[in-house]
Amino acid sequence: MPLPSSSRKDSKNKAKSKSKKAHRKSPSKKGQKDDMHLEEEQEQEEEENPQEGEPTPAVRPEVYLPFASANANARANPEAAAAATAHAAADDDEAMEDYGAAELEYDPTAYDCLHALAFEWPCLSFDVLRDALGEGRKAFPHAMYVVAGTQADAANKNCLVVARLTNLGQGRHGMRRGKNAKKSRHDDSSDDEDEEDSSDEGDYSSDEDEDSSDEEGGEGGGFQDAAMQAAGAGGSSADERPRLSCRLVAHHGGVNRVRSMPQLPNVVATWGETGAVQIWDVSAQLASIAAEDASEPRKHAPTGSQSTTAPLRVAPLHAFTGHRDEGYAIGWSPVARGALASGGCDGAIYMYDPAESCASWSVPSTPFQGHGGSVEDIAWSPTEAGVFASVGTDATLRIWDARKRNGAALVAKVSPGCDVNVLSWNALASMMVLTGDDDGRCRVWDLRNFGGGGGAPAASEFTPSAVADLHYPRGAAVTSVEWSPHESSVFVASSSAGVVNLWDLSLEADPTEELELRDQMGTRGQDAIAPDDLPPQLLFVHQGQSDIKESKFHSQIPRMVLSTAADGFNVWMPSNTGEFV
Repeated sequence: MPLPSSSRKDSKNKAKSKSKKAHRKSPSKKGQKDDMHLEEEQEQEEEENPQEGEPTPAVRPEVYLPFASANANARANPEAAAAATAHAAADDDEAMEDYGAAELEYDPTAYDCLHALAFEWPCLSFDVLRDALGEGRKAFPHAMYVVAGTQADAANKNCLVVARLTNLGQGRHGMRRGKNAKKSRHDDSSDDEDEEDSSDEGDYSSDEDEDSSDEEGGEGGGFQDAAMQAAGAGGSSADERPRLSCRLVAHHGGVNRVRSMPQLPNVVATWGETGAVQIWDVSAQLASIAAEDASEPRKHAPTGSQSTTAPLRVAPLHAFTGHRDEGYAIGWSPVARGALASGGCDGAIYMYDPAESCASWSVPSTPFQGHGGSVEDIAWSPTEAGVFASVGTDATLRIWDARKRNGAALVAKVSPGCDVNVLSWNALASMMVLTGDDDGRCRVWDLRNFGGGGGAPAASEFTPSAVADLHYPRGAAVTSVEWSPHESSVFVASSSAGVVNLWDLSLEADPTEELELRDQMGTRGQDAIAPDDLPPQLLFVHQGQSDIKESKFHSQIPRMVLSTAADGFNVWMPSNTGEFV
């Protein structure tokens, strides 16, 4: 089967990191432009089907959303942006040769949407905040809240960024099918029959011309935010462009990891490079964004717009400095409201017990001990309040009972001779755990196959067999993994090779189907035959970002993925993933 992807490749990261794990840190490099506005790319779209022999058009994000410090007032420079994009594409071609992956052509219909944004400084980590706009949102344009932490070149320049993105449409990406082309947001759940009738044989067409004629409606309001309710649920004008609103909280030192509490999205925990774990309340920043005048007419505003304020210095709700070194592992329990755990490069894991109001926390002085090296990631059980998992540089996956600090309940050697960097626990299939290693492998584990640990020495640690062992490209460290919140067999993984992969464990190779598709495609039929080194479970490959650190699904917008890298964020939705719900 053909693999939709981008022809832009990941740029080589030439910056030297001071971190113990080089792929963890982002180079502290300012954004390409100091600007307070959004600028939409003005290039005309290439023909959807270029003539044979013509170069395939490169993937381009629908908009570039530059972010700058509060005192910046220069207007955006579209020519500079185009030149920077061309330069990045050239670097990407060189980088592709370095890790040996096959060059992939960009299909104009590969994405249902693709947007790019950049803050003043790179962000090593981010999280998507849950909102009140509803679950399973499908119709464009979309809106969302995110929180991110910067990695500036000086400790006093860093901040926690609370951002709202609104009016994220499809632009020239995506395709509409048959009579559903003009469906509005109100029609999402009412035309299931029509959708089935047209999904197989409908004509594909670009959204660039159709997007402005969509009907618009509204539903719900996140954080009682009227502006988001209007823009995120259709907006007041088809001529509106994507809008970015930011509020900044001063954060001393770079932010290694940031996570929002599932039950209270305004409560955010950060792991800092100074060695402190801090818990923040960003409700004031969310309220400030919500206070923006929702009725302000933006139809005649510049192409895209942005609002921000100077960083505010506020005290965190809680600060913990008990770790002897910095770290990256931090996670909130999805079951026990306010329960938090952090693991550091010192090998210790600390538990944070919340007060009833979640306005303060107490941290027992005795940590959970067992890892023989740095604790790299933590994930809580999606079903049990007192159970969490951790992975580390000692190549082990450990399952902990929060009531026992003298050793893990289960210990498994999941990656002999290799650091385990990241971890995700499947919320839809609670016995499945996913890990990502330094050698580029994503492994899926069934906890029912694990043996007991009980703090046993490394010599007696159990080595289970993985349910799945996937890697593409080979040899590039996995920097993040996350299970889909909508489909138990799907997960997203980013790597230091500059790719974000979507995997689906339910997929299998079907040579007969490939041959039939080859015959149907005529002169391009060879594209239907998957390369031998391409795993059949590889659903989608996203490229074009440099030094990718994290990728996440949006839990309330099926198929929407966000990824952060040294050169900014991408917000994208692949078109070949179908419906997860």
